[in-house]
Amino acid sequence: MLKGILPISQSSFSEGSFLADFPLVGSGEGYSNCGSYFTVGCLNVEEHVGSNLDGVDMEGKAYLEKHKNSCHRPLCPICWGDWANHEKDKATERLRVFVLKGRSLKPIHAIVSVPYVD
Repeated sequence: MLKGILPISQSSFSEGSFLADFPLVGSGEGYSNCGSYFTVGCLNVEEHVGSNLDGVDMEGKAYLEKHKNSCHRPLCPICWGDWANHEKDKATERLRVFVLKGRSLKPIHAIVSVPYVD
């Protein structure tokens, strides 16, 4: 009889197990524009006079921003990191505002495992 938590190398899942229905993060296919970059900005340099808030002289300069295309899907092999960061931010906010019986509590980290027989 097995006791405790098995290391991942000793665990096994068959095609008939319930986990076979759940694809792994990043195991799908990305869209054609995933990870590509695009630029937005203002090329109306005649109207750019003076300095910006950082004190950089903007006289006659274009303003450009580089952005990355992301589908934010967990199965995308290119964009799954963007999805993970978004989920992390949501979890962090839930922990930050958690209150129990009027008291703010410091969260702790715990790992809970289902017994192997279940």
